[in-house]
Parts: sequence; structure tokens; C-alpha cells
Amino acid sequence: MKNKKALNENLIEASKNGDLEQVRALVERGADPNFGEIPSFSWAYFRGHTDICKWLLSQGGNVNHDGFAEMTLLMAATVRGDVEFAEFLIDAGADVNLSLPAGGETALHKAAIQNRPETMKLLIQRGGDVNRRTKIGGKTEMDFFGTVWGETPLHIAAVAADKEVITLLIDVGADKASKTSKGTTPHGYAQRHERSQEIVQLLRFEEEPLKKESYIDGKGRTRWHENDEIALKFLELHTFLIIADYPEDHASRYPWLSNYISRFPEPVSDLIAQGRLIEEIPGAGEVVEQIIKEFLDTGTSAKLEEFAGDTPRTVVELVPIPGLGAKTIKRLYEEVGVDSLVSLRSAIDEGRLKGFRGIGKKTLEKIEAYLDEVL
Repeated sequence: MKNKKALNENLIEASKNGDLEQVRALVERGADPNFGEIPSFSWAYFRGHTDICKWLLSQGGNVNHDGFAEMTLLMAATVRGDVEFAEFLIDAGADVNLSLPAGGETALHKAAIQNRPETMKLLIQRGGDVNRRTKIGGKTEMDFFGTVWGETPLHIAAVAADKEVITLLIDVGADKASKTSKGTTPHGYAQRHERSQEIVQLLRFEEEPLKKESYIDGKGRTRWHENDEIALKFLELHTFLIIADYPEDHASRYPWLSNYISRFPEPVSDLIAQGRLIEEIPGAGEVVEQIIKEFLDTGTSAKLEEFAGDTPRTVVELVPIPGLGAKTIKRLYEEVGVDSLVSLRSAIDEGRLKGFRGIGKKTLEKIEAYLDEVL
């Protein structure tokens, strides 16, 4: 057994060193090309000895070996942009949709994180699944992530790739509306990572119609999902207005409208269709009616877009958190640099909210409980 192990270890060293003659001799003596977390043929490729890698594969090397946590051989060729070798591997039996055991990412995810359009084109041509998801809660070596939550290659591209790669994925059917287990779309990732407006716009998609379904709340009242969504949009609008220093006496009507609409016993879309909105909702004039129409049609409004300005759109992730109002969100953004759930978690972990006015012990506990649930 010791001799066998020594043979295998010597094969790895010979492969690293590019000594084809010694590699051949060791294999003839029984060395196993598949030995090790990183086998000899992978080491040969990593060190630039492609000829040795190919020869070892011809001697029984497993082209789909996935014992190395970071990548398979095809993934290695993909991240290097080595189209010729990637094509050789696929012809030799490499599975373009093979996913890593820990995180579930495929070669297409690797192409996206490394911004490799040429190898991505090859993978797609050879059957790569552009909507394949990573594992939920899996661990990954990909930059920007660490833990994955069901991302498609388009999610990854939204964070790291340029317009060419993103367009390529969309053109072949990547789903822009696909959501991770935490409810984030590629568009949401692009906003969170402050990508260019060109990329953010490219990843926009028409929202599905708001749910026109009713439910009974804890007090036995009939509520509507559609109204809840509109109510949240008004809170988001209010937050952007406060951050933009809009006059508070005007901005304050939006939280009131949010509360009233969320509890109204009929869907607001019916009120608009029947011409009853202004009559039924106190304080709702033509401006509010237009805003609601835009929310229903597009998921946003001209007023929200105007006052959002340069403020990161991920700020609205903070709106549903219990205990955080618009003024506190404004201060968190301006004084601590918190503009998303992720940056809020970092601020807490780093102790930057210690002594922060407006966030006491109980509020902080509520915030942490919320973050534990959604992140």
C-alpha cells in the first residue's frame, strides 16, 4: 500500500513538473491518474502541461472528477477562457451540466463569474442549461458569494459579468424573473452590487401581475395581497422622499395611505376600474391614483424613480424590517453607509450600530431576527 501511495504521489509531482516520460513510466507501473483530491491530470493542466493532461485522460483519468471543491477540469478550462481545451474535454465526455457537490454550480456559473463569453458560447452550444440553479445554502469558492441560494448563471452574471455575457444568457432563454430561495432576481443582484445603469436596465423585466387574492388576517378581517404590495410600494416611495429631503408635511401622507390601503376590504385595482378610488380612499387625489396605476402596471412609478435618484435601490430592502422607519433608514444610510440587508448585517457584526440613536436593544433584536430569517 505504501508503494502504491508513493507511486501516485510521484505521478502527481511528475505531472506538475511536465515530465511526460516519467508520467508514462509511473502509469505503466500502476500509478492511478485519479488519485488525490486534485488528481495528476488536473495538476498537469493547472501547470500548463496540456499534453500530459490529455494523455492521462486517455489512460483512464476521470474527465468528470469533482473531488476538488473549487472546480472540475472543464470548469478550469472555462475560467481560463480555453475554448479549444474545453471543447476537447466535452468531446472526451465532460458533462457540461455537472454541478459541484458543495455549492451546485456548473461550468456556466463559472463562465459567468469570470466573464468568459467565448467558453460560455461553447457550453451553451453543447447543451449547457442556462437556468440551472446552485444549491440552497451550499458553500462555494466563487467570488462575491461564499454561500449560494439557488442562483442561476444569470444571477452570477448580474454580479460579475459584462453586457456581452448577460445579453448572451438572456438571448438563449435565461429567465430574468428567476428568484433565489431568498426571493432575489438577477435584477435585484445587479442593484445590490451597484452595477451600471445599463446592466440594471438590461436585467429589468415586466413584473407579474400583483396577486389578486384575499386572505383573513389575525383579527378576522378580509385583506388583499394586491393591497399589501401597493402599501409596501408607498412605504418605499416615502423612504426615498425622506432620503431626498422632500418636505415631510407632504411625504407623511404616504405612510398613512399605505396603512389605509393595506386594510381596505376591496382590491384597489377594482376601485380604479370602477372609478371609485378617489371617492373611497381618503386623501387619494389624481396624483395618488396615477401612482397606484403605475404601480399596478409596472411595479414602480415615475415619482418613485424621480426621487430615488442616485440612492441605491437596495435601500428598500430595509423598509419591511420591524422597528425601522424612513427617518432611521435615512440616518443609517447617511451616517453608517447601510444601503441593503447585507450592509446592515455587516454594520451589526462590526459593532457600528452600537449606541446608534433610535435603535435600542429590543429594536436591534427584532432587526437581527429579521435578518436571520431572510439572509
